[in-house]
Parts: sequence; structure tokens; C-alpha cells
Amino acid sequence: MERAHVKEEIAAPIAEVWALLRNFGDIEIWAKARVVRVDGTGVGAIRHVEGSAGPVVERCEAHDEAAHSFSYSLVESPWPLANYVATVRLASLGANRCAIEWSANFDPTPGAPPDIRELVEKTFRGNFIANLRKGVAG
Repeated sequence: MERAHVKEEIAAPIAEVWALLRNFGDIEIWAKARVVRVDGTGVGAIRHVEGSAGPVVERCEAHDEAAHSFSYSLVESPWPLANYVATVRLASLGANRCAIEWSANFDPTPGAPPDIRELVEKTFRGNFIANLRKGVAG
């Protein structure tokens, strides 16, 4: 099992960042992908995503409003990953700053590049967190 992990700061209040993350059916700001359908609500909900790499199906595994965190798993994806579960956690660092921790555990599948962990971390840092920063700045 591999573990990808990124922890960074965002110059925005935790409530503002959480507002962009909390809705399982709306990932457009941070993922730059479109949810085409959500089946169910809360933990157990399934979202069907259309992104640049192709269709992705994800399941909500945990969602905690008070702790500003959620987890999701990949049910279907074009990526060479199995048993993928990601967790996102926010922590307040004062009035206008928060920490974001994005991690995932997964098994690389045959044909996965040897640097798959670094590629997942690059996606968290360079795409998801970078897009959140733009979302709160704009």
C-alpha cells in the first residue's frame, strides 16, 4: 500500500475554504471537473465525474462538518490505482489562514509508473490545492 500526503496553508478563513470543499456534488472549483450525477446523499453517496482523463466514479466514505473533513474512494477511474481512499482535513490557523491536509492510501496497479505516489501528491498540490487558492482569492 502506498500513501500520498500533502499539507499546506491557505490564506483564507477555514469557513471560506470549507464552503468550496464540503459539497460532495460540486467539485468544479478545486478539481476542474464536472459532476454529472450524484446517487444518494451523505456517506455512501456516489458521484459520477467527467474530467479531462475520462469518467470517474467516487464514493463518499466519511463527511464531518464539525471537523471540516471528508473521505472518498475511487470506484472506477482511468488511473492505475486500486483500493484508493483519500481524506481531506482543514484546520484553522487563525482568522484568515487554515491548513489543508490531503492524503490518500492506494495500491498501484500493473503498469503504474514507479513515481505514482509523487504524481498523486502533485495532483493534490498543483491542481486541487492550487485551484482552492484561486477560488478563495477570486
